[in-house]
Amino acid sequence: MAYQPLLGLSVFLLTLCCNRPVHAVLPTEGGCVPVEWVADRNNFPENFATEEPFQNPGEVTEGVLVRDLLQLTGLAWNAQSWQEIVGLFCISYGPALNELLGNNEIMEDCEPILSALRSNRDSSIYDTCIDVSTETGVGDLSSTSLDMFTTGDQDIDELLTVTNLSPIIFELLDWLGPSPFSLDIHGACSALRIMLSMPLEDIINRVKNLRVYLLTIFLESSVASGACENPMPGSDESSVVAILDDLSGSNDLPLCQFLAGNPSHEDVVERASTIIDNAEAFLTDTIFCRVVLTTLDENIRSTDNETRGAFNAITGTTLNSTSSREQLCSDIAMSFSSDSSYVPTLYTLPEGETLGEFQFGETPGEILPGFFFRDALDVAGAFRRSPTLANGISVLCDVFEQLLKDSYPEIASDISKACESLRSMEFAEIEDACLDALRSETLGDTTVPTSLRPFTVYYLGAIGLEYYRLLVDPTRLSPEDTCSDLNRYFLSENNLGTATRLAVDVWLQEVIPIVHGICEDYGEVYAFYEDRYCCGDFSEVETAVRELILAHLGFQSKENVCREIASGVNGDDGRAGDEVVEDFQSEVLRFLTDERRCVASATAVLQGVKLSDRDLTDRDLKTMFNKYSGYDTVESACKELREFFSTSICGGTAVLRPPHYSMLAFILLAIVIMLVQ
Repeated sequence: MAYQPLLGLSVFLLTLCCNRPVHAVLPTEGGCVPVEWVADRNNFPENFATEEPFQNPGEVTEGVLVRDLLQLTGLAWNAQSWQEIVGLFCISYGPALNELLGNNEIMEDCEPILSALRSNRDSSIYDTCIDVSTETGVGDLSSTSLDMFTTGDQDIDELLTVTNLSPIIFELLDWLGPSPFSLDIHGACSALRIMLSMPLEDIINRVKNLRVYLLTIFLESSVASGACENPMPGSDESSVVAILDDLSGSNDLPLCQFLAGNPSHEDVVERASTIIDNAEAFLTDTIFCRVVLTTLDENIRSTDNETRGAFNAITGTTLNSTSSREQLCSDIAMSFSSDSSYVPTLYTLPEGETLGEFQFGETPGEILPGFFFRDALDVAGAFRRSPTLANGISVLCDVFEQLLKDSYPEIASDISKACESLRSMEFAEIEDACLDALRSETLGDTTVPTSLRPFTVYYLGAIGLEYYRLLVDPTRLSPEDTCSDLNRYFLSENNLGTATRLAVDVWLQEVIPIVHGICEDYGEVYAFYEDRYCCGDFSEVETAVRELILAHLGFQSKENVCREIASGVNGDDGRAGDEVVEDFQSEVLRFLTDERRCVASATAVLQGVKLSDRDLTDRDLKTMFNKYSGYDTVESACKELREFFSTSICGGTAVLRPPHYSMLAFILLAIVIMLVQ
């Protein structure tokens, strides 16, 4: 039963079209395969999935050949839609699964799809999807909380659902990813490097989108509606709602009246966006600032001395004093004005004072010894006017570099290097420092070259996120919405080829920069593995791996590969450009484009198998290849494989197409050879 998924694909060849010899490859007509879309419930091998595999050359189990499986994969690769692919699945899996499981549920779902394919019309998997969602207990994801974000506060946890957090997560991935490697320390440090070079205005706009999402979540929650329905003057919720009402502007309905009217999600998003825009205006519009501070004063209990005291300690402002509020608003507007004349100057501790002796709150508005909230506003305004994030952080360096070095003398030189890199806009050293700092925490081994990245399951998860976004709208996650999205994709012009190309694209986006790092650090990487290799001469392994990569990609030397990669990696953000990704994707998928490349790649794989077992002779290798593939030679396998992936399904517009190729077949074969060996 362990081989059932693999074998089921090949049953298609035993039940399709007509009564033919069990081992016959499907006939082609003008470069396509005729399919009648009929599942013969009685025509499958008697000992299906019960015998030991490979009793005969290339026969995975009785009646199921490797070459049959490869042809089916080629048909799925070139299919018109996933409806056709599921039709192939139904013909191959349906009868066998019905027999093995002892029920008819599989064929009940398959028959409408096969019927639609026979009559050249669209079917639907919506009802089946809803049934599966119900039977598996997946249910409504829109209200499911994410355990990793739960806080224990029922009101807050109510907001941290999949639907609420999903748009935020994907906004971040759109910004800083996505890639299979976005979730490890290299992805975090790479994201830091990317952000440093970004225009600050772009970052502010991205952050605005995130704030709109978060505010929308709050406005649609029971927390906001509860504060409106049962106002409690002086409570945190009522104060927040009152301030948001001010930020909504005078042209809109009062916020509570707006929420009571059951607005649509789109209307709530628009209201949230207006509030966020007005919050930005708070920094430069003194009149608007005064209105908000007055509302804050009115909604904090006069007896709440703790809150009022904290506000005074931080800002130096007496909240219930009109003149004090006006002065604060004037200071804010002046600091954030484009006409500000402030020039960042280095802050040093006043003579005779230390941070350890400083008592925060003793002098209202004094944040550090001799450094007041008004000074902090000037620094924040200079940061806000900076062209890039790196320039903004440079402002902080200009002001606080000496303070940081005095506070952390053990890393004083690193602080100086980081500030100098920011000023010169050279971020490679910052990324390396980030990697050095995080590696010791996450890997526990600081001897690992910075260009190496250990594989984790999160990489596959990131690829899965890309498929997830392709399949469904991450902002609509009820079973009905999700199943509608899946049904739309099911009928779209996608196939195994488009799905694989998406995976390769996502993978190459970050693999290319990784390889670029290895190219520049090749000697150190080689020495690292050589020191840890236990089984003989490491140079033989390195040569075998290098020759396999060169054969597969069609390059003559490592230097040529590294030069091509270096030309396509952006020096500012360290990312791979679209052109180099497209070029390498073409080379990766060219594995089956021409027989010469195919033979070279397959031969290199087999030599790697031979290297793993030095007792194998060339004759043994040929025998093994025949046993697990059914082909006498690599040349014959490559020839037929090319034909399979150049063939599509006859009918409608599904005629012979420009060839699309996959390396999945030979990878599968190589894995089988090495594992079964």
